Amino acid sequence: MGTTGNPFDPRLNAGGSSGGSACALALDLVPLASGWDTGGSLRIPASKCGVVGLRTSPELVPSERKPLGWTPIAVVGPMGRTIDDTWLQLAATVGAPAGDPLGYALSITPTMSERAPVDLSMLRVGYTENFGVCEVDDAIRPHVATCEPIELDFTGAHRCFDVLRAEAFVAGLQKTYEADPASLGPNPHANYEMDIGLGLVDCVRAHTKQTQLFRRFQPLFERYDVIL
Repeated sequence: MGTTGNPFDPRLNAGGSSGGSACALALDLVPLASGWDTGGSLRIPASKCGVVGLRTSPELVPSERKPLGWTPIAVVGPMGRTIDDTWLQLAATVGAPAGDPLGYALSITPTMSERAPVDLSMLRVGYTENFGVCEVDDAIRPHVATCEPIELDFTGAHRCFDVLRAEAFVAGLQKTYEADPASLGPNPHANYEMDIGLGLVDCVRAHTKQTQLFRRFQPLFERYDVIL
């Protein structure tokens, strides 16, 4: 099939890993799409191709395809050319199939216009420019002068993510690698061989850090409704 180019300039990157979906949407080849997001695989191609990609809350859109069903790091989410289309795709995919151990029963209205209106004047908003660990491009930094700044300590988050991603990567590619390693492209091949070098201690530390970060972050919602 070849490499997916950017819909506005094929010489440029369409982002990944759902770059094909984002490009197809931008070119009006499909009306809706879905994809996986571990570290930006929905959001990055959507931003590069001028469409909408939503990383959903863990297991909001359940999946029976995940080899590690108890790990919520990778999620399934919708993509569309507009927010309304993306919402429609989301409404069609939420649910709780028997094969997803973390899935839960939920239904949402098929169109955004049917939702109960939200009084924005009542929202309590906290903001951070970089979450303590992530650089934000000056062109997309939000103008939130009227909101309250917060400080976050996400020390160790990058290493934690690398190990958790490695677990999912190995689980997804193990059969292919063991059967025919040459069938993997250079990038997944190199990633897999790097990831299998991790040990049990690395995994335990990563899961412990993930739990610590969660417990450190959640109390903020006692004070704020939204964190930007």
